[in-house]
Amino acid sequence: MKIGVYDSGLGGLTVLFQLKKVMPWHEYVFLGDNARVPYGDKSLDQLKAYTKESLEFLYHEKGCDAVVVACNTLSANTLEYARELGYKQLYGVLVPTAEHAVQHTKGSIGVIATRATIASAAFEQVIAGINAGIQVTSKATPLLTPLIEEARAGKPETNIILKNYLRSFKDANIDTLILGCTHYPVLERDIKRIMGKHVRVVSSPHPVAVQMLEQWAGSTDTNSVGKTEYIVTGDVERFKEQVKSVFGKGLQVVRFHKLISKT
Repeated sequence: MKIGVYDSGLGGLTVLFQLKKVMPWHEYVFLGDNARVPYGDKSLDQLKAYTKESLEFLYHEKGCDAVVVACNTLSANTLEYARELGYKQLYGVLVPTAEHAVQHTKGSIGVIATRATIASAAFEQVIAGINAGIQVTSKATPLLTPLIEEARAGKPETNIILKNYLRSFKDANIDTLILGCTHYPVLERDIKRIMGKHVRVVSSPHPVAVQMLEQWAGSTDTNSVGKTEYIVTGDVERFKEQVKSVFGKGLQVVRFHKLISKT
């Protein structure tokens, strides 16, 4: 089967790479909307337009059987809208990430994410629906995605910003921290160092891959290895350079997809 993975930029690759690791036999189509990254500062109407356009491309033009919306901003704000449009086998990253955090917390969870994700209060709602007794402390961290897109992970200025963002969580004595953006696993090592060994750090790739493995493990010949197609809406060569800088490995072939709307 063919699985689409859709994100605003290169953050969704953290989910794609984990999916390919646990289910290499599927075909994958990655769509990175790098022409309009970041999504965290966009209006709800803009996010809905991007979601509709991208899913039409993945399902109808690329023939995907299922799509993972590998973006917490969209998972929090437009996933239900997309399902109302009639899209089936559509998966977000927010719920499995929140569920994984609840399974491991002792009662106090922190969340860092984009402004749009934090404003939606989606993590708080999901966590409260599972266990209303869990305390949740959330903080918008809007500078992180642009820094990651610019391959600034691990740089002194990025670590200074991280420390400032995370200070309030250390004061709140959380025991679990959710990285509520699929870009953020790129910073996971530094975040763990800053927060210390007593805080469990939870990101989307692992719980999402587990969910998809449970759903689709038996749907394809597991002795095969499926191909992966990489598509972006903006500068192809820049994207390839960013991926190599961030992940330490390059992508040989990346294709361009023209946007219907530049808004």
